[in-house]
Amino acid sequence: MAPEPVRRLPLAAACDTRAGLHAAFHGTLRCDSEGRLQACVADAQASFRLLPFSQSSAWITLPEDTARIQAGALVQVHGHSHLRPPSWMPA
Repeated sequence: MAPEPVRRLPLAAACDTRAGLHAAFHGTLRCDSEGRLQACVADAQASFRLLPFSQSSAWITLPEDTARIQAGALVQVHGHSHLRPPSWMPA
């Protein structure tokens, strides 16, 4: 199988993060009411919360330069990868 490509999709809802830090959240992909694919960041991101992680289908990376990403902003979406770690993860 070919490596999964990195996708750029709109964020379904606004998301807060720390400015200046590389943020990688687990989430899912969903279609909006018009059938367009969107990235949905999971509500619970704590490392000890296993259920939200097990229900996720993607890693969503957010821009480092701002603390609040508005709904509709394009973000990078990485699959869980069947061949190798996501490109944002160190080797």
